[in-house]
Parts: sequence; structure tokens; C-alpha cells
Amino acid sequence: MSKQHSSHSPGFWSQALKVTIILIIGVVIGVVFILLKTDPVHKPTAALPSMVDVVTAEKSQGNIIIEGMGKVEASRKFNIITEVSGKVEWVSPEFVPGGFIAKGDPVFKIEKIGYEIAIEERKAELALAEKNLLELQGQARYAKILEDERKLKTTKEASSLRLRIPHIQAANADIAAARKKIEQAMLDLDRTTFKAPFDIVITSRSAEIGNYLTKNTVVGTAIGVERFWVTVPITINKAKMLDIPGVNVKDGEGSEVRITLTDFSGNPVYRHGKVLKLLSELDTQGRMARLLVAVDDPLGKKIKGETIPLLVNAYVNLSIKGRNLGEMTVLPRKYVREDDKVYVMGKENTLEVRDIDISWSERDNVYISKGLNFGERVVINRNFVPVNGMKLHLASDHKLKPAKKDDGADTSLIISASKETGTDSAGKSKQLKTEPEGRGK
Repeated sequence: MSKQHSSHSPGFWSQALKVTIILIIGVVIGVVFILLKTDPVHKPTAALPSMVDVVTAEKSQGNIIIEGMGKVEASRKFNIITEVSGKVEWVSPEFVPGGFIAKGDPVFKIEKIGYEIAIEERKAELALAEKNLLELQGQARYAKILEDERKLKTTKEASSLRLRIPHIQAANADIAAARKKIEQAMLDLDRTTFKAPFDIVITSRSAEIGNYLTKNTVVGTAIGVERFWVTVPITINKAKMLDIPGVNVKDGEGSEVRITLTDFSGNPVYRHGKVLKLLSELDTQGRMARLLVAVDDPLGKKIKGETIPLLVNAYVNLSIKGRNLGEMTVLPRKYVREDDKVYVMGKENTLEVRDIDISWSERDNVYISKGLNFGERVVINRNFVPVNGMKLHLASDHKLKPAKKDDGADTSLIISASKETGTDSAGKSKQLKTEPEGRGK
């Protein structure tokens, strides 16, 4: 067996040396390139101004409007009760749920014959009492003549009895009582016909023709329709901006209110009312204060032409006229940014990000006391990144030429602007649909 050599041949070491030298040279060259490297020079490109849509801030006009929702309820509710007993002989055709009966019109009638007889009986009693009085007066005159002729000297009491003075007084009392009984009988006769005390709408009925009714029987229910109430939950912060009788108005009427209804065709119908009172208890659900609004002629009886009535227990929208805040800037709420900021297009067509102070806010508008003046242009675009001082351009005035491939411009900016202005890759115009909020850069 041959003896193995423990070392490599001279050729192996020669190859290893060459590889090592090549690696060292490569590392040195790489280090030199890194040390001698310079930053590439970029050709500056002119940034295109961002296209925006704007609205002009307006000056506040008149009083603020507070929106709310309330529940309609009747201001008068009562039971229809018989005041005399008897058999029902007639009921009004409108004496049904939902029926309208005007003030003074009959609702139902009870038979009168018994009450007419009672009047005649009372008249007979009066005649008898008057006859007794005349007899007593005649006797008194005769007794007076005898007393004077005989010059009788008697006590005062004896003379009073002889002259029938106590009897005459009792007869006069009987006459007065008889007359009162006649008045009561005539009143009972009048009560056989129940008349509406004011304009009413029937809500229930429990009497029919032929029913015998005793006195104080409930035969139906009704509500008064000359005025309805609307109860409106409202925050204390909003309530202090209103005129409320008994709270911040001593004499005079409360704030005006417009109630919005919808007719059978879907068109808005309006009723008008006044703030009447601030109720003494909070709303049980929202724990808010509650206003009581009075609405006259809720059924629209005095309105010419067809209309829709205000219905009890309906929920309606209300617009309450508040106080005048003075001269302020008003802006649609949707154009106010987070943290009460607005984007303003300044005089130099640059963006100004401003903080504003909102004194009052409504569902659609805000009233600004500081940070924005009326007449200034407010940027309304949503899909755009604001940078203070950036150049802006009104979208309606912007005309962007299609970019050339070799002009060295930043094509990413051109593509973005092309999408906004409505040009395709060939530079031809096309119409784009935009959102009402406006469009971005």
C-alpha cells in the first residue's frame, strides 16, 4: 500500500493565490467607486397649482333658526256628560269618532216632553203663590183700617200679626222660590240638547238613539280643535336663544314657530305657532328641557283651499325663530374641517388653513364670529392634501395642456391633473362627473 502525502501540490497553492488577488482588487475598486460617488443632479420641475372649487362665505341675515321635532297633543280634552236624564231621541250625524262639530251646534238631544210639563207645573206654583200674596195683602189693608178707626193700642208684635206682615213675607218668599223653580225647569229643558261648547272633534261615542240615560252619564269624549299644543324637547343651550314667556320675556309673545307637514302628494304644508311656555319637567327619555308650542287653527278651517290637518299624536318637524346674533359670517357646516378649521383661498391664490370660532351651529349652517370674513373664498374639495401657502387655481379657470414625453416634466403630476381636468392620454377633452362637494387637485 502506497504512502499518502499530507500536503497539497504546488499547483493548488498557485491557483488559490490568484483568486485571492482578484478578490482584493475587486474590493479596492468597489471602495473607490463608493468614495468617489456624487448625488445625481435632478432637473427641477415646476409644480402645477392645485385645482380647487370654492364657495363665498356670506354675511348672516336675520335671526337664527333652531330645528326640532315635537309631538302634537290636544290643548282641550273632555268627556261629553249628560246633565239631565231621559231617552235619547236624536244624535248628530257628526257624533262619530273623527266628526267635527262647530261651537254651538247640537251633539245629541233627549226627549223634552217631561221637562216642558215641569215648566208648566212650576208656573202653576208661581201663580198660586202670587194669589196667596194678594189675599194676605188685602187682609193686611183691612186690618190697618180697623186699627186706625178704633185707635187700638197694642204691642208691636200684636200689630205685626194683625197686619199679616209675617204671612206676607212668607208669601213673597214662596213667589221667589217658585220663580227659581221655573228657571231651573227651563234650564233642564235647555240641557236636553247638548251643544258643543267650542269647536270639537269627537274621539269616542257610547250613546245611541233610544238609550235611556241618567244624569251625569258619559256618552262620549272629544277634543277642542281651536288650538293644539306641540311639545318639543330642546337643550338648555338652544332654549336660551329663544323668547319664552315667563322665562326671559315678561310681556309679549314667544318666538315664532313654523311646523312642517306633508300632504297626501308628498308636498310640504306649513302651520304657524308661538312658543307658549317652558315646561317644568324634563323629557323622560333624553333628559332635555321641553317647550310648549301653541298652534291655532290646527285643522286649517280658516285656510282657503284644500289643506291637511294637524293630527293629534303626530310627530312633526319645527323651525323656531331664535334671536339675532348680529353681524357674523355664515358658512355651510359641511365645509368646516376637523378641529373647527377652514381652507381659505387667499388674495394671492394661496391656501390659508385657519382656525375659526363658531358662535352658533345649526343642522346645515354654522355662524362664525372669528377667523373668516364674509366675502372670502372657502375651499370645498375633500380629496386634497392641504399645505399652508400652496398655490391654488380655480377649477373653472384651469386649462392644462397635455404633456410631452421628452419635456422632462414629472409625468405623475401630469397624470393626476389630467384625471382632474378630464383629458385622456391623447390630450382630448372629455366630460367628467363630479360630486357636489367639489373635486380634488
